[in-house]
Amino acid sequence: MKTKLFLCACVLIIPYWSYAQSANSGVGSMVPQSKLEVKGSGTTSATSAFGVKNASTGADSLMFIIQNDGNVGIGINAPTSRLHTVASGAKTANFTGNFLSNTATSSTASITKYGLDLQSTGTWNGTSAVNVGLNINATGGTTNYAALFTGGNVGIGNSSPAKKCEVLDNSAAQLRLSYTAGSVYTDFQTNSSGVLNIQSSSTNISVGNPASNYIALTPSVGQMYFAYGGSYISFTAVKPFVFSTTGKTPVTLDVVAAASGALVVDGTGVNAPVLVVNNSATISTGYFTSSLVHGKDIATSGWSSIPVRPGRPAGNANNATGLDLTIQGGQGTGTGVGGDIVFQTKTADGGTSQTLSILGTQMVIKQNTGNVGIGITSPNVNLDMDGALALRASSTVNLTADNQVVTIGDRSYLRLSSDDATGANRSIVLTQGLQAGQLLTVEFTGTNQAELLDDGALSGAGNQRLSANLTLTQYDTVKLIWNGTDWVETARSVN
Repeated sequence: MKTKLFLCACVLIIPYWSYAQSANSGVGSMVPQSKLEVKGSGTTSATSAFGVKNASTGADSLMFIIQNDGNVGIGINAPTSRLHTVASGAKTANFTGNFLSNTATSSTASITKYGLDLQSTGTWNGTSAVNVGLNINATGGTTNYAALFTGGNVGIGNSSPAKKCEVLDNSAAQLRLSYTAGSVYTDFQTNSSGVLNIQSSSTNISVGNPASNYIALTPSVGQMYFAYGGSYISFTAVKPFVFSTTGKTPVTLDVVAAASGALVVDGTGVNAPVLVVNNSATISTGYFTSSLVHGKDIATSGWSSIPVRPGRPAGNANNATGLDLTIQGGQGTGTGVGGDIVFQTKTADGGTSQTLSILGTQMVIKQNTGNVGIGITSPNVNLDMDGALALRASSTVNLTADNQVVTIGDRSYLRLSSDDATGANRSIVLTQGLQAGQLLTVEFTGTNQAELLDDGALSGAGNQRLSANLTLTQYDTVKLIWNGTDWVETARSVN
């Protein structure tokens, strides 16, 4: 009986299991081409060629399946893609549904290692067809992260990113931030010169919170806002700001004046000023390598004067003294000296004389002659004054020794005193002048005496050329001029 059963089993199994001379095994295949070849009974997802189950008897007992349409499923009975995995069930610890690890090592030069390479290529050009290379969805958690990149740089359109995220596109914007897809957005693009261009679908750009402080640009209507705490300054001229370079001529600020001033910084315009600055002690303008302000009369396309003046006294009180205008040279750094203040006139057009004026007791520098006028507008010599000239002395120099050296420096008025009643015991030695033509008036004060010697007459080696030695007593004066080598007496007064 047992023999009959064995023969019957062999008859049933032999058509489906073969053992070739090459040691290949086949299930459903009479001529297996591999060590183990399983041949399904169809070509669709309706049947499967291979499956692995666990000990469970439920629907979840199928752990691995290969369908006859080629789809492979792990944790799912009916896979709908080439590899379809499902991780299910309640978990009480950290859990990873799919884990891919590439720990391969190599010391070969110039080869690339990929942990995961996804390719979605081939023709896919039907109407409204979309080709998606990677689709990630993370929902259902208390906190959801679609992707975490814990090491390395990310390149988009760039196979060699140099930063944490580098986007490469030399034909369009590299980044778009959208509020409404396709209609409300802001594009960011870096051009071939590395210049960042920000373009908004609404043409407006703002930085910060409009309820507190921000900068807003509205190019379409020529507006720019600087705001803080909800209050803002608005520029509504045709070209309120122009930051550009044409050739080598920088145009840093182009402001069209309005009735109350086109540009007002923390203040209200008076007499249609272009720029009004209140509390200027708290404002720092940095430095400028070229002209800061040009005045331009837009109506006539000609250049106009630029009045610069401090604000009015507090409360606009009647008969109040005007505020000072202080111009300071730049502060040096370290041991460097401070910068100079230079008033420079531009070459006249068509021979027209141009002047730089400081009103009040007027000071004028004539461009065509270089003459300076104080109190007048048409100076005829290098320095032409309508008014008095006052020379201030430094503190009185007290002579306490004979042949005492007295430093002249840049002074033109010198006051001396002495601690000795005999002038011959307190001779004066003057240092050299700084510039030929320097004038010096020497006055003696006090009840004692001093003596100014004609060094030329005595030794021929001094720098004092007098008509005679002069013993100075109280109120006596002598006037000298430096000729480049000597102090030459021009007048004396014995009082």
